[in-house]
Amino acid sequence: DPERTFQVLDGTMAFVDISGFTRLTELLAARGKAGAEELTGFLDGMFADLIGIAYRHSGELIKWGGDAVLVWYGGDSHAERAVAAAWRMQQTIKRIGRVRTSVGPSTLRMSVGINSGQFHFFLVGRHHRELLVTGPAATETARMERIAEAGEIVVSRDTASELSDASLGAAKADGILIAAPPAVRTARSARMAPANLDWQPSLCLPAELSQHLRAAPVESEHRQVAVAFVEFSGSGEALAEVGEAGLAAALQELMDTIQEICVRNQVTFWETDISEDGGKVMLVAGAPRATDDDDGRMLIAVREILDRASRLRLRAGVNRGRVFASGFGPSYRRTYSAKGDAVNLAARLMARANVGELYASDGVLRHSRIRFSASKLEPFLVKGKAVPVEAHLVEAVTTASVPDQRASGVLVGREREFKVLEEALGSARRGRGSWAEIVGPPGIGKSRLIEAVRERAVGMRLITVVCDEYRETIPFATARNLLRQSLAVDADADAGAVGDKLTAAVMAWAPNLAPWLPLLADVSGAAVAATPETTALDRRFRNERLESTFVDLLSLSLPDPTLLVFDDAQWMDESSASLLRALAAKVDSRPWLLVTGRRPQPGGLAVDDLESRVRLELQPLSEEAVAQLLRAVTSERPLAPHQRAAISTRSGGNPLFLLELVQAGQQAGFDTALPDSVESLLASQVDRLSPPDRHLLRVASVLGMQVDLAVLAEMLEGQHAARRLAALDDFFSPDSPGALRFRHTMLRDAAYEGLPYSRRRELHAKAGAVLERMAGRHAGETAGLLALHFGNAAQHRSSWHYARLAGEHARSIFAHVEAARFFEQALTAARALR
Repeated sequence: DPERTFQVLDGTMAFVDISGFTRLTELLAARGKAGAEELTGFLDGMFADLIGIAYRHSGELIKWGGDAVLVWYGGDSHAERAVAAAWRMQQTIKRIGRVRTSVGPSTLRMSVGINSGQFHFFLVGRHHRELLVTGPAATETARMERIAEAGEIVVSRDTASELSDASLGAAKADGILIAAPPAVRTARSARMAPANLDWQPSLCLPAELSQHLRAAPVESEHRQVAVAFVEFSGSGEALAEVGEAGLAAALQELMDTIQEICVRNQVTFWETDISEDGGKVMLVAGAPRATDDDDGRMLIAVREILDRASRLRLRAGVNRGRVFASGFGPSYRRTYSAKGDAVNLAARLMARANVGELYASDGVLRHSRIRFSASKLEPFLVKGKAVPVEAHLVEAVTTASVPDQRASGVLVGREREFKVLEEALGSARRGRGSWAEIVGPPGIGKSRLIEAVRERAVGMRLITVVCDEYRETIPFATARNLLRQSLAVDADADAGAVGDKLTAAVMAWAPNLAPWLPLLADVSGAAVAATPETTALDRRFRNERLESTFVDLLSLSLPDPTLLVFDDAQWMDESSASLLRALAAKVDSRPWLLVTGRRPQPGGLAVDDLESRVRLELQPLSEEAVAQLLRAVTSERPLAPHQRAAISTRSGGNPLFLLELVQAGQQAGFDTALPDSVESLLASQVDRLSPPDRHLLRVASVLGMQVDLAVLAEMLEGQHAARRLAALDDFFSPDSPGALRFRHTMLRDAAYEGLPYSRRRELHAKAGAVLERMAGRHAGETAGLLALHFGNAAQHRSSWHYARLAGEHARSIFAHVEAARFFEQALTAARALR
């Protein structure tokens, strides 16, 4: 009955938690993506067995919780069935819990807490209906699990009263240990008949997850994400004070708030779980879809959730890192899961925070493009971490976005563009303004060029506004920042202070604008009294009057030569863009240079018909400029020739990618995967595709930079690969007949890095088989390509054969680095073959 917000049911709840999971996660985290994938595989198989036991005892899985599950038993003999199932699970995990991992053997055990009584279930939320289990009985269940140690089953006094004395052991704290299982009948199959629902199950899924999971095919992916846990407590107190309906209303309000904030900030409401006296909400930014600033979006969302008034007490923790996002669980009860060390640490940070506080790891604040008021915490140890955690108490969002810190450094290869901008600066100093638009893809050097112009604008007033996706839908977000800077008002000043400053400026400079102060107050976020003129103004003429008043005030507040910079202008809100277009139309008669940096995509501020506009489209750096930049950034730690060549080729002339590759290579070796920062940036481009096209892109990435459409068609068993790939012109360009080429090496790498290792092996095996069959007797001529595919497919005999042939060929033409790599691959394959 989905319209009911709460139900009270008699039954037994079991909280089943895997012990040793945190330690195993920490060990496997050292293996990065492969470790997260391996961990998910272990847990998937283990929980399939454990949940099967629960369902054969007529239990129902209510909540997944990372390394724990919450199982409900209703009906006759519910306590006995719950205890019998838990006992059988303990026997099972003794058998399957000893796992051999890539980092050595590990033993997983299990603790179970069980309680019986009247449980409160709540179905709340406006964007989707979320099932919450909270209240005294749920709290007692969580408490029993906390008392239980690895290998133990602890039941409450209420559950114990339903069992025979033969099943009960010694008392432990407020609970009782189970010494023997009750005798109960079980079903042969764990499968459950589907219920006849007259409403859509997708109503219980967030829209983002529902759309992702409905699109076929849905594949497992490695992702860089920001993860948050928001815990609410005080449900027992609320239940006692306002009853079930009152608690349901409080939970409804809380879920509405969290869901609305998540939707607005493009954060995914992932799942909820049980906790003592309340519950936990897991949020994810970066899966199933990434944005350019997942860290900033997450911090904004969580801080706003905590700042909203609620009857319940809230606290939160945020972390960033890699997760393995995949389907998880048996076929009859699956979930979309995110596993990895990043998730565990977010939960630990939440547990350290006090009520109302947000703890965020150091990496989240470093990567956020939104500026926050935050206090550094003393490093502290948490469960599962060998070294102290660096974290901050995040207190508030500030108005200003953070300029790209990677913009600093040497400027090379942009001499022509810089000269154009220098001339425009000189013209502005002489009283004739202009607008320069710098356009290019992420990392191409827009921010660095803008920084060079700022450095040259000596003696001019400087105003800089960095636009961001978060404020793209906030009316006048950019114009407010601009107007406040022009009035020398703090970006985060309150409305009253801004109103006083605005009124004083208008009365001093242009009293004739006083009737229109409320219009300017709307833009600047000021508090001023209404005027008869503004109240009587027809809505049809409001925008025209606002634009002229805005331009007049800026002209008075910025009478001297001024450099106005708007970076990431593709994310400028439309209200501000309209005002800036009016400003740009009159810039030639002002001593201003307007500089905008933007990506070549729709949206934000763009004007194509302005005579005073100069458009500078940044292209990839030339080979000479790349070599010059490489020499400059590696002067203290020179690279070997083959390392320089590899970085030069892989960067594709993109200066940011080059700098990140150098830094990652010097820290972790030059054979490492894509740097996290670059992967996150490119993942947001990949995620703009529909799931089917994203799937096609990932499969194509297995073939390398050049995609042979005939090979791809055979790998996809006849899908219309050529037509669909050719439509993805942001990613591919035509190559030789019957082939396409990725536009950028690192676009290909970003698509490939998202694939699970198991899926990579499968696709490389398919590609190798197709290429070998096509080559026939001449397969030796493509030995290098075949060695690559069979090596990545872990098909050792073919890998040995073709790597040895490719190595001999490379040695014969004195390509020694390549020969060494192929011979190393052949030796590795030979060892695997014994």
